[in-house]
Amino acid sequence: MRLHGLPYATNVGTINGGLWSSSVMDSLAAKVRVGVSLNETIDQAEARFRQTIMEYIQDDPWLAEHPPRINRLASGFGSAETKPDHPLVTALSESAEEELRTSPTVAAAPYGCDMSGWVRLSTIPTVIYGLGDISLAHAPDESVSLDTTYKVARALVRITERLREINVESLRLTTNDEV
Repeated sequence: MRLHGLPYATNVGTINGGLWSSSVMDSLAAKVRVGVSLNETIDQAEARFRQTIMEYIQDDPWLAEHPPRINRLASGFGSAETKPDHPLVTALSESAEEELRTSPTVAAAPYGCDMSGWVRLSTIPTVIYGLGDISLAHAPDESVSLDTTYKVARALVRITERLREINVESLRLTTNDEV
């Protein structure tokens, strides 16, 4: 996660409060996304978030007496890791390099996805792979070129061929690999 300036960000996504612009609001609701660091469960991240909020409000007499209610709205993605030297990562890196004629960057990503479920709950090694500009993902003008799509497809064909030659048991994560 060293490539990211703020890898486990806590983000206030929405804030709603009050009924009228010239009145003191009677309530405030915020929806927050809490980053889950590696080696931390979703429950631990929630506990960390709650503890941090409670530590900050204890110095305010009114807030200490009227603490905020914190409700989890979703179970979240959690975090997961497939080690860079895992055979799946090696095979994909080699396949991508052959197709793209350049070494791919192997790095962690701070966004949520289904990978955590596969790795943490099923011990199935997983990687996130793709080309294109991540800032365009899930945006109004999300796009990727046909050439890029073709290259990714070719790299996936190559890795599939490689994986057919690898002992399946060597791919499965062990408890030491799990996050």
